[in-house]
Amino acid sequence: MLRKANSRRWALFLLALCLGVVGAARGDVTSEEERKKLIAQLAKRYPPKVEQEFGKRIAQEIDKQFGVVDDPEQLARVQRIVNEIAAVSDRPDVKYDVKILNVEVPNAFAISGGYVRVTKGLLRFCQSEHELAGVLAHELAHNCLYHPLRQRDKDRSVQKGQWLALLAALLFNVRAEDVFSLMTIVQLVRANIMAGYSRPMEMEADAVGLEYLSRTKYDPTGFLTVMERFAELARQYYQPPPQLRAWDTHPPSAERCREIVNLMKAKGLPINRAKVLRGFKAFAEQVEVAEGLRVWQVRLGDYVVYQAGPEPVNGKTPEQRMREACDAINNIALARGLGTFAIGGWSKTFEEKGLYTETNREIQLYGQPVLHIAKTDAQLAGMSLPEFHRAVFENFRATLARLEAEGRNPN
Repeated sequence: MLRKANSRRWALFLLALCLGVVGAARGDVTSEEERKKLIAQLAKRYPPKVEQEFGKRIAQEIDKQFGVVDDPEQLARVQRIVNEIAAVSDRPDVKYDVKILNVEVPNAFAISGGYVRVTKGLLRFCQSEHELAGVLAHELAHNCLYHPLRQRDKDRSVQKGQWLALLAALLFNVRAEDVFSLMTIVQLVRANIMAGYSRPMEMEADAVGLEYLSRTKYDPTGFLTVMERFAELARQYYQPPPQLRAWDTHPPSAERCREIVNLMKAKGLPINRAKVLRGFKAFAEQVEVAEGLRVWQVRLGDYVVYQAGPEPVNGKTPEQRMREACDAINNIALARGLGTFAIGGWSKTFEEKGLYTETNREIQLYGQPVLHIAKTDAQLAGMSLPEFHRAVFENFRATLARLEAEGRNPN
């Protein structure tokens, strides 16, 4: 009995020792200085030839299984963005091999050795080059940090621990039921360790990818908005939304989005959805609203936010007024972003007390006037000035809310 108890302790000791070695190899990076030191160490552990051989085999198999899209224009676009990010990355010497996979599901991944694969579904899913650059920067961060090779080695180390534990059990004559229990424990620990390491690597790639983006012409907000739409996809396909568990390989997308917002704030990166999403650009157009009656209006994306009456106001034609309004909206959108939080210029106090003057007859963004309410505009709508003012304000705010929602939803 004593011998069996001791032998089981020895087997468990060997298992713990093996898993302890794996745990010590975690290597999370918290600062740029630490990151550069780690990359220098990893470059010695994984020389270019090793990286290339490992990545090339995987890339070739993936290309064979899924097929590659022959689209020179799109391929050149992705390669250009990859090259721009790579030039400011921690490993600017890496030459990236980029291909587009014939897959509808939006996805991208980096393979060791500088192989980057994006799906044609991702190219449709991204609403701007800022969003595409956000995804690619994240993937290049994985490659720069040697994540694929580090993850492979962690898996191998835990597998080695599993076999050593089994060998120890056999050598020390551990009972069959104890061997089964031991191997079950190993499988659970392996799943938890792999998941535990995968999550920090994802968060690390998020942080480093944002840093790379901040050094380019691409707005880091693009990474946030594309992740928000991935979160919406997750919400649609998983009801209720999955909770974070110890064995999940990736945190839920909603949680990722919150972490990305926190990272951007910590790095002092402004969040400007208007710059990276379709629909936030205002433009003026002339439309026929009745037979023989054509008016100028302001549209924001697919939504009409204002229509001007046919009469000039303060010497300006309806076209001039609407184009000036669009310029004002777009300048503010590019500089500060747009959302329901930005709108102002109307309150119940105005309506209740009749406080309407030439100076407050306007719709504002961040306190700056962008739309000036005129009597001819209200007459076109068949409303009084106060009614029209409130209707324009509520319509503008509802439009911004719709655009915010569309920016988070899959196309």
